[in-house]
Amino acid sequence: MRLNPVFEKELRMFERSVKISWVIFVYNFILACVALIIFYEMLNSYQYTGSIEYENMIQIYIVMAYIQFAMLILIIPGLTAGAISGERERQTLDILLSTQMKPWQIIIGKLQSSLSIVLLLTITSMPIVSVIFIFGGIKLIDLSILIILLVVEAVFIGTIGLLFSSAFKKSTTATVLTYAALLFIFLGSYLIVQSSYIISQAQNAGLENTTVDIKGVIYVLLINPMITFSGLISRQAGNTDEILTICNKFGDYNDDLIVKYWVIISMSIQLALSVLFVFIAQAKINPLRECKLFKKRSRNKKASSANT
Repeated sequence: MRLNPVFEKELRMFERSVKISWVIFVYNFILACVALIIFYEMLNSYQYTGSIEYENMIQIYIVMAYIQFAMLILIIPGLTAGAISGERERQTLDILLSTQMKPWQIIIGKLQSSLSIVLLLTITSMPIVSVIFIFGGIKLIDLSILIILLVVEAVFIGTIGLLFSSAFKKSTTATVLTYAALLFIFLGSYLIVQSSYIISQAQNAGLENTTVDIKGVIYVLLINPMITFSGLISRQAGNTDEILTICNKFGDYNDDLIVKYWVIISMSIQLALSVLFVFIAQAKINPLRECKLFKKRSRNKKASSANT
């Protein structure tokens, strides 16, 4: 199977870069420190109680999962937001477009290079995360589902960065707008639901025995990776369903099918949006698109001059 040429070039650059080694070291060092701190607390409590609380092992899994998710949010936008705009700044984008590769192949290659770093960090952290299997509580299937979710979220966040990187010429502008868009998705989506609930409460303030219902507005949170991630982790840890708890703050969603299958539906929607973002990004860098626009403008000018 032939690798994407852009992806292959990025891999060779990663092999020669010392930064990747340091990123892997720092990433795993943080995870190891967190695991050692929790283990120390377990041994410290054992000296006083004479028993080990195995719930702390689940806590290790939860903390490590959130650290991985946080690192993903911080790393992926920085990599993808400058992927295309960086080529423009180095004046190498025209060279890529002059090859036999299509614009969407360039976008996919850049996305693959970003995902490879996520997979590399996830795989190298497996020896640390697998410590929890010694004591049980988390199954291998749970860890596999977590990795799949992390990859899906990486694709979703990465395509947002590529979209802004394709739309703007400066990497700084694309990076700032990418983080701003993520802030809106993470925080803004929740504020939209909260505002809708407050408005609905105000409208039903004078009515008795009425339940505040924001209807389908709650489904805006389906594009929020944090809600989906926290819901999956809470289910795997055997705690209360975090997604149902959040949704029930804005109404009664105990029998709602979308809330019941929230994780799968949310991942599907985010993947569909990722495909849309890739399509828009490749259209932004497509030189044929500019040629068509130029031809239309020239035809309009000729038509207007002929009329005059």
